Amino acid sequence: MKTTLTLFFLGFFTLLAQAQQGKPAASMLIKHEIGRSTLDTNEIVFDESGKVLRYYQYQKLLNSGNYTISRNLNDPGAQKIVKKISADEKERMYGLIKNLMVIKSPLLQENMKLDLKPFENFFPEEQLRDKVILMVFWNVDCPPCTESFSDLDDMAKELDSPKDLLILAITSNAKKVVSAKLKEKPLIYGQVISDARKIITGYELNSFPSYVVADKNGIIRFAISGMSQITIPGVKKAIVASLAK
Repeated sequence: MKTTLTLFFLGFFTLLAQAQQGKPAASMLIKHEIGRSTLDTNEIVFDESGKVLRYYQYQKLLNSGNYTISRNLNDPGAQKIVKKISADEKERMYGLIKNLMVIKSPLLQENMKLDLKPFENFFPEEQLRDKVILMVFWNVDCPPCTESFSDLDDMAKELDSPKDLLILAITSNAKKVVSAKLKEKPLIYGQVISDARKIITGYELNSFPSYVVADKNGIIRFAISGMSQITIPGVKKAIVASLAK
């Protein structure tokens, strides 16, 4: 069966008028398909002081969970501005966005047992037992995927690289292509599994990036498809909670 691989980048934009009135922010989902990308990594946005930010700069801020991109949707020519958000805004944003980012695969739903069968011939099953597992499904042609690698490394360092945590970066790309990409965007604390189309199809997954956290009992505690302000913070929160059990 032919599978369409689709990449999602979730941007969260606010109307200035709504923000001033304390109303919920509006959201926009940007679809990014392989070979037909709508994500312009050359686009610039500004910080609140007017400084120009390139993609890798503002994506780093968004991945922290402490910022959002705001613009006046009533003005087509309005600049996009990265703004810091409050704790209340983060909480409200989490609820609004997470429902849009649910993984479609019936095998990767929160609170269900993770099936390890797709890993046959790729990774020893005994090494997956009694571990908190973070599965990162990615593609070399997906900028949001690889921009998250440094944040995942920062998270692992912050947690002191616990032995009970296993980060698996899974891609269908060939090893040679993957190696070249990792020289540009390294993932130091993760184990990369390339040529892994059978794992991806085994989980009936067709969107990148996707992040799945399973606890030591193999129960999925977090599963999300796409990149947004809640992705990395959500991953970290699920890992910390799972390691504490």
